[in-house]
Amino acid sequence: MVENHKQAADAFWEAWTPEFIKSVEMFAGQTVTIEPGADADTAQTLGSEDSILWQGQVFEREGTGTVWIGTPTAACRALTAGSAEDDAGGEALYRELLRQSFEGAAHILSSGLTPRIVCKRAIEDRGRPLDLALVRSAWMKGPDQGRVPLLLGLESGFAALLVDPPQAVLDAPHKTTPLMDRLVDLELPVAVVLGRAKLQIRDVLKLTAGSLVELDRRAGDFVDIVVHNSVVARGEVVSVGGNYGVRIQEVISRSDRFALQAAASRPPRGAIRPTVN
Repeated sequence: MVENHKQAADAFWEAWTPEFIKSVEMFAGQTVTIEPGADADTAQTLGSEDSILWQGQVFEREGTGTVWIGTPTAACRALTAGSAEDDAGGEALYRELLRQSFEGAAHILSSGLTPRIVCKRAIEDRGRPLDLALVRSAWMKGPDQGRVPLLLGLESGFAALLVDPPQAVLDAPHKTTPLMDRLVDLELPVAVVLGRAKLQIRDVLKLTAGSLVELDRRAGDFVDIVVHNSVVARGEVVSVGGNYGVRIQEVISRSDRFALQAAASRPPRGAIRPTVN
């Protein structure tokens, strides 16, 4: 059973670390690096850290399992100092970026699994978690600070979520093709579409400052995330350090993308499609 926890920790760490780095950059505007550590003695590690901000995330997949991340409070404040007005705001921002990184990790870990692993609820408890099956330490380094410890704690139920088949899940983050290796660094234009509307030319010419254009979305509906005119995901608009951001809520399947593209390219009813002889 101990070996299962170590394999689960390896899988989670591989999936979560890049998502955490991206979340820090997006929410706090800072670049950090993570150096892997080793499994630590639970009592010794938790007992020696009396100023740790702990956040747990409950994952679900035909059962539940919880993962905890512990970060020194001073490091949390240093990371978010430029994006938050005070310590309380900095802590809230750090917890939000942790939630975002957990969502990303769940998506990666779900590769090849049915049903998928989903995030159910966050546990925001200042007290240290109890009854952890494994604690792993690592080092986080930011541009303006030295190395600080980062702690990963797994409760016993988490390893069971990765079974079926375990090796496929553990190997998933490493599986790439030569073609994909060449493409992963390419940049793609990403657009967020709040809604669409069709107007006659006469109505467009009448537009002035203060004119209202009714879109095909209701207030509260998800927005579309579009890459090269193809809808790839949908999400909700959020505020990120004073800027707008989008929290991904659903990823569009490949077949659904093709269907959306076909519908978008289909001419309106009654329209005449020109032909070339």
